Amino acid sequence: MIQNKISVAHSIIKGALSISEKPFVAFSGGKDGLVVAHMVSRIIPDIQMVCEVSHTFDVVIEDIKKTADKYGFNVIFASETKLISGYCSQRQQRTLKKFQKNGGYDCTFTGRTKWDNTVKAPMYKTKHGLQAHPIRDFKEADVWEYLRLHNIDVPLVYKSKFGERTGNAPFYAMGYKNKGC
Repeated sequence: MIQNKISVAHSIIKGALSISEKPFVAFSGGKDGLVVAHMVSRIIPDIQMVCEVSHTFDVVIEDIKKTADKYGFNVIFASETKLISGYCSQRQQRTLKKFQKNGGYDCTFTGRTKWDNTVKAPMYKTKHGLQAHPIRDFKEADVWEYLRLHNIDVPLVYKSKFGERTGNAPFYAMGYKNKGC
């Protein structure tokens, strides 16, 4: 089942790349973004990634940098400080839209799924450009399975009490070992 979802995700990535001249990956450093970053970087190894970090702990930023280095991700760290007290999704979206506009990017790959967000389609155009959501149809268990299959380190936040309290405990319940410990 996961192999079928991975094949569909690769089709979405390739479809978006076929109509995009300058794409980038919105890389949050979380599990979903990590899966998309890994998938896209296997097709375009030097693709630009941007990570919004205006409200992230230093230890998490260091873990994201370590992950980026390990997997060869080309990550820029950015923040929209005007929204420092706003909702995380607002900060992320504003930062990404600004990055996309200022950099002339025409496609954004995200790790958004329909089970935790409202993603209307795998790909769609907005006034800011093409939005591509390769893992849109992944369930949370599929994300964890992808990480396990590809021996990808679990991001630090999911190894913490905070990660467990915010609904990220299923990884532990599924019996997988933390690759990064």
